[in-house]
Amino acid sequence: MKKLIIAIIIVCTLTLSGCSIFNQMKEEMALAYELAENFCNKLTEEDIDQAKEMLHPQSNPSADQLEQYVSYFEGQHSIDFSAGVSFNRHTRFSASYYNSNYGGSVYEFNCIATIGSQVIELYFLVVKNDKGYGIYNFGVPTE
Repeated sequence: MKKLIIAIIIVCTLTLSGCSIFNQMKEEMALAYELAENFCNKLTEEDIDQAKEMLHPQSNPSADQLEQYVSYFEGQHSIDFSAGVSFNRHTRFSASYYNSNYGGSVYEFNCIATIGSQVIELYFLVVKNDKGYGIYNFGVPTE
């Protein structure tokens, strides 16, 4: 009987701690979505310096390359961030509490956005590790 009670306590403890981690990941994914929206809003406002601050310290493109990358990105996809950005819906997401490739938490998602009058799917990779927190990469999904 004692073994059964101990087993039930262990199962309950593991279940409750799993729920806590799930809720934390859900909250952090919401913050990653918000970060991506704020980043795009800064691009709309042509505030490249504020947008750079939202990048992860190890991002690709780096903060120094962001302005050139955005210009290239806009040309490649016939969009103009300064025409306005609105996020319509998220189409794919994944979160990892620890990813050894990045040495920390990783939040990846795609979203359908309207940039000016153009509808486009965007991809964001947000990383939180010992080096910092921010957008590690963004673009159009290659899948």
